[in-house]
Amino acid sequence: MEVNRAKSEIIKYFKLAGYQLRSENALLLVENAKDIAQEERRAYLEKILSNVQKQHNVANSIEKENVLAAIRVIKAFY
Repeated sequence: MEVNRAKSEIIKYFKLAGYQLRSENALLLVENAKDIAQEERRAYLEKILSNVQKQHNVANSIEKENVLAAIRVIKAFY
């Protein structure tokens, strides 16, 4: 998976859901998803987004702490 393409796709995915994801946060997700099979990446992103949405302090702009917290929770499943 090409990093720039993957990063753009992740940013678009979150934007469609109404969230602004900074470039460096998208790179965190790219790095954490690199070992996940292509078919499972969409489900991984859905779980990350769902977890971020459940965090009480999340505004439209997603902070690094929110992404890291979601990654920690989801990593338990992968």
